[in-house]
Amino acid sequence: MAEGRTVRESVDHLLLGARDLDEGIAWLDARTGVKAQPGGSHPGVGTRNALVSLGGRQYLEIIAPDPAQAAFNFNLDLRALTRPKPWSATGRANTAPRPRSSSTVVFTSSHIR
Repeated sequence: MAEGRTVRESVDHLLLGARDLDEGIAWLDARTGVKAQPGGSHPGVGTRNALVSLGGRQYLEIIAPDPAQAAFNFNLDLRALTRPKPWSATGRANTAPRPRSSSTVVFTSSHIR
């Protein structure tokens, strides 16, 4: 985190991992009343996502395996999850509108059921 910036100013997005995208969307909807919107696919990684705005430049990304891709090269085996799991917060490395680099900070969230 850059000196003088709050966590809110430093975090770009939160990741919620799921073994199935529709399951992840339904899980979030059942707990918050917010339905994530389909985002896109990550070719070569084997994942796809759905997004929820958290206000400003921040968002929640539900990430899951993409059944349309044969390869799965994501750094967490989402296929093995038994339920959606908060996984990480990704922060902006600088204040540019579209930063070229980012850092990932792992967090835990035991209050999410």
